[in-house]
Amino acid sequence: MTGFDPTQFKSIPHGHSFEDFEPGRTFEHHWGRTLNEGDNSLFTTATLAYNPLYFNAEYARANGHPGVVVNPFLVLCTTVRGRRPVSRHR
Repeated sequence: MTGFDPTQFKSIPHGHSFEDFEPGRTFEHHWGRTLNEGDNSLFTTATLAYNPLYFNAEYARANGHPGVVVNPFLVLCTTVRGRRPVSRHR
């Protein structure tokens, strides 16, 4: 068995790179997804991200937020997963 050589695989660029993102920029997509408190609570609990900002409204308000803060990792997972279908049939 030989070692893995990543140069044997063709790189196909798609999507946006880090430099394409800036605060406030909106990317239109044909599927909509609203993250609600239930999504946030379930994700935060399942990932053991026990930051009180993500599930305690009083704590979040005391720290300058209007309410519970959505776990940023949930946002990342939702947006990255949303870039292509879950399964590809060949």
